Amino acid sequence: MPTAIVLGLALSLAGGGPKAQDGKPEAPKADVLAKPEVRYHTLDDVVRQVAAWVAAARPEAYLAEPIALPATGAGLPIPAFVFGAPGTPPLAERPTVLLLGGLDGISLAGSEAVLATCARLTGDPDKLPRGLSFVAVPWASPEALAETQAGRSVDGRDRTPIDDDGDDAVDEDGPDDVDGDGKILWMLLEDPAGPFVRASDPRFLGPAREGDAPRYRLVREGKDDDGDGRYNEDPPGGIDYDRAFPVGWRPSGSRVGSGPRLAELPPGSGPRVAELPLELPPCRALADLALARRTAAVLLFQGDHGGLARPGSMRVNPWPDDADASVFGLASRIFAKATGRAAEGPWSLAAVRGEERPGSAIDWFYAVPGALALEVAVWGPSVERPIEPQTVGFADARFESGRAVETARGADGSRTGDGSRTGDGSRAGGAPSGPPDPSPVDGAWARWLDNMRGGIGFVDWHPVELGEGVRALVGGFEPTSRLNPPERSLATALAGMPEFVLELSRSLPALDVLVVETRREGDVCTIRSRVRNPGALPTGSAVGGIGARGVHLEIELPAGARLLAGDAAVELEEIPGNGTSREVSWVALAGPGTVFSLRASARWASPVAREVKP
Repeated sequence: MPTAIVLGLALSLAGGGPKAQDGKPEAPKADVLAKPEVRYHTLDDVVRQVAAWVAAARPEAYLAEPIALPATGAGLPIPAFVFGAPGTPPLAERPTVLLLGGLDGISLAGSEAVLATCARLTGDPDKLPRGLSFVAVPWASPEALAETQAGRSVDGRDRTPIDDDGDDAVDEDGPDDVDGDGKILWMLLEDPAGPFVRASDPRFLGPAREGDAPRYRLVREGKDDDGDGRYNEDPPGGIDYDRAFPVGWRPSGSRVGSGPRLAELPPGSGPRVAELPLELPPCRALADLALARRTAAVLLFQGDHGGLARPGSMRVNPWPDDADASVFGLASRIFAKATGRAAEGPWSLAAVRGEERPGSAIDWFYAVPGALALEVAVWGPSVERPIEPQTVGFADARFESGRAVETARGADGSRTGDGSRTGDGSRAGGAPSGPPDPSPVDGAWARWLDNMRGGIGFVDWHPVELGEGVRALVGGFEPTSRLNPPERSLATALAGMPEFVLELSRSLPALDVLVVETRREGDVCTIRSRVRNPGALPTGSAVGGIGARGVHLEIELPAGARLLAGDAAVELEEIPGNGTSREVSWVALAGPGTVFSLRASARWASPVAREVKP
């Protein structure tokens, strides 16, 4: 169905359709509101479903409102809505949990996780946590997700033209199906200075050591279309939405910043470049959305490591390595209980992704709005397990001997060891005693292939001719095996995701103003108070973010009253889960019968007030 028609249907479902006798929009038909099927949905499907959830909202069930996000550069809509339990305060004023599906432009399964979560929470509104709002953006990077769904891309970039190789031409050397098998895979080019060698399992690569041969460079499958001696260095597109945020940002193409800015050119006016982080309107809108609300948690459903990742996309980050360790540890335990997966970590994004990811959204949401930010990987090599025990046990892709594995990711998405030790344990730089073992990540995926798929899903390396006597090897993971689960495995991958979101949301902090003492001696009133947090999570992160940190406590004086001792507003430290603040006291001059108001607020909790009559 064309997008224009879908948008018209969406508007109809949101309130422009048939009216009942009371003048209100009729509820959408049951088949529209039914729980989404466990399959991969298209953007048009998601637009319809989001509009249906908004139209079905009723004050006695759940509240919902559409959220307008700017269209992509290619004009695709980004469906989004906010919902929550009935009652006060308004949705826009509540602590918010932001659910982003497939912001990396790859993780279609992540998009399905957001849809499944919305279906669960709106379908059983009695379980919605009171006083919270959920902002859902199921298809957060529509152009890139559509390319991934069509099998044309695995790098998550949108269609924004970028001159990656700096030759004043745009998108002129992209991947090609060299061997004619209908798939764009990966290519090994022999190079004496190449960083990789074939591992002991020849399907995978290892870091090249001194004396290793042959050595390879790894690129996407394709030809040298522009005749510059390089292969696929300027593919179609684009911007990876998940790497367009300011913390640690680096330009993705060598010509970024040399051409006209996006804002200076109307759509369709020719090649454009992204000059700054957050310059793409959809990315900026997501950032503004998080800053405009009391954003307590941001969950990015994406990745292929099968677990949780905490902020830390670089090897050196602008916060301590152990920042908020207890917070992330609690999130990991909640995730493990909800999904039945391992509870280790969570480890940093760089560790689980196997590469530095400058400009990652997760780091920005953590550092700037100060939210609890996590990457939630629906899919990974340990998600599916064999029915009968196998001789080769499953290992989580992130770990080896109980420690996080620092890895470097190849251009094909495979990860290889950091080179500090070879597969046989000898130091890199010494004489190799044989091929290195695959990295723990590749080893985990190899076990998944062999135990669950009988080896299907990986194309063995095979020679191809590139012309002018140049030969290469083509092979690697098929995109539908490693980046997203096969559709028949989607239900297994999604299991427990709604429960994780629900339980994490229930663990968010709350505020309770405790009155320790009130005393009146004539017109002199003494009030002593503390603030309690009955939630499992603290009132905010250790990193900070924009705005005041900690808990804000203030006293509102009645008319004619005067404060004799104490500050009208006090900034308290963050209160840990199930913790209580230090005591605050005031002495005021006020006539008989006067009522004071104590108000407390924090970033991750709704403000509360309590009246006190000494």
